[in-house]
Amino acid sequence: MRLAGLIVFGVVVSALVLGGILRRLGSPWGTRLSLFAAMAARFAAGLIVAWTAVRAAAHGGYWFATLAVALGLLALGIVALAGFRTWALIKYQSDSNE
Repeated sequence: MRLAGLIVFGVVVSALVLGGILRRLGSPWGTRLSLFAAMAARFAAGLIVAWTAVRAAAHGGYWFATLAVALGLLALGIVALAGFRTWALIKYQSDSNE
């Protein structure tokens, strides 16, 4: 699990850095790469919060169950908003130079 987290972290950070460099050079791929990195970071954050909720629920007890429910709702909100934003960017993206 740690290796997967490190890989996702490396991909997100390298995509953000490369996207910033490409934007400064005037490439339209810079913006797309930065958006990809931001969406990947949001989805990864939602999955980490969900994984933490599962671990809290497995720990047992009233307070851990309450924490698991709260973290589960937070994870659901993070992933839902990231998915909605991704859908909106795909649906309403404008490639024309206006």
